[in-house]
Amino acid sequence: MIEKCKLILSMLLAVGFWGIAFPQYFFTGDCVRIFHENGTEVTAEERGDGNLYYEISTAKPEQIEVKIGILEWAKR
Repeated sequence: MIEKCKLILSMLLAVGFWGIAFPQYFFTGDCVRIFHENGTEVTAEERGDGNLYYEISTAKPEQIEVKIGILEWAKR
């Protein structure tokens, strides 16, 4: 049992390290959607090859809306 806990903790630490050390690989285009101010979604062509992590980290708080899939599912 202790070995299972150590394995799970090690895996969680590895995933956490990945997100901290390499956030540009953690935030991929399929995990976020970007919208124009008028509410229409930005297409892949419009977005180009920009750095998604930089765009998220420099956005103003009112420009970000966090939605967690499992919580959205639970509301339904």
